[in-house]
Amino acid sequence: LALCARDLGEDARRDYADADRLLGDVQAEAKRLGIPLLVVEIPYRSMVEPEARASLARKVPGLEEHYDLGRPAREIGARMDARGIAHADATPFLVQQHATTGEGLFFPIDGHLTPAGHAALARFLAPLVAERLAAKPHL
Repeated sequence: LALCARDLGEDARRDYADADRLLGDVQAEAKRLGIPLLVVEIPYRSMVEPEARASLARKVPGLEEHYDLGRPAREIGARMDARGIAHADATPFLVQQHATTGEGLFFPIDGHLTPAGHAALARFLAPLVAERLAAKPHL
């Protein structure tokens, strides 16, 4: 949650700077290899499933007051924009999928994607990948 704090601490600021540096390294390596780079931002369960957010709010007093769960995607997204790195945030799509189907997209025990979550993410990614392949075939 430190990365979501409305008032970032020094460790979180350092973590964002480290992520920015690592993204730059990945971008440089992709350019060196001549391959396209698309970074996909995958949200936390509590950003997609209202019942998970409610559970988190019960465990973290003042959650909404002290934390902004969308901050990591915005912070990293802005850094990727500044670097010219193509990226896509899957959050809105996964929120819509959960609201439409009611299926759990994340395992409650560890937050990893369920088979339904993987299928939803694939539906999100397929047109993005197809668009990039159509624009410039890489295979």
